[in-house]
Amino acid sequence: MSLVPATNYIYTPLNQLKGGTIVNVYGVVKFFKPPYLSKGTDYCSVVTIVDQTNVKLTCLLFSGNYEALPIIY
Repeated sequence: MSLVPATNYIYTPLNQLKGGTIVNVYGVVKFFKPPYLSKGTDYCSVVTIVDQTNVKLTCLLFSGNYEALPIIY
């Protein structure tokens, strides 16, 4: 039996984000708009999260595949 080691993620607080970097974040969803067809050919969804630093981050998510966007309830 072979076990795959767990990936250890390092999370960046939202108040420490810098442009042009790739980071892992987490937070509580404060607002979301379910996927809808954009003016182009992709679907779009809007998600706003907030973390323990009380900073809000609004994400615009695009995909040509409706099912590839996150399902948020």
